[in-house]
Amino acid sequence: MENGGDLYDTMFSILLMLKRDLLAAHPRIGESELSHVHIGILSALRAHSRLPASELGKKLYVSKPQMTLLLDKLEGPGFIARVADEEDRRVTSIELTESGALFLKESLDRCRTEVEDRLSALDETDRAELAASLAKVSSIFEKIASSERR
Repeated sequence: MENGGDLYDTMFSILLMLKRDLLAAHPRIGESELSHVHIGILSALRAHSRLPASELGKKLYVSKPQMTLLLDKLEGPGFIARVADEEDRRVTSIELTESGALFLKESLDRCRTEVEDRLSALDETDRAELAASLAKVSSIFEKIASSERR
């Protein structure tokens, strides 16, 4: 059984490899790159329609000042809209726009194609083993997340 440090090192190494080897291409807006966090914001908004900025930050583990910068970058090209809450003027909600939804779909389709191309180097057995391993990792992370919510 690995100790906590070895486990951390392994997880960190896997994250770096995922980013470098599978998720290398970043979606672009003109000349500026969007990060995977930007795509996470758009994905969360697609799933929830409209969210207060503070709740969006909590869901993605992003601080308020950082969330403001991320949202500014998405608002510029019109991918999101900030909407004042009718009941509480202190609250600003964030909505995904039609152009944001289209950009997200195209970005995810492009990313999926690139990942599939990279994974095509694996034989069927390796792909099945990878899928099973990732399902197990996902299940374990869900257990961790649910224990933290209690």
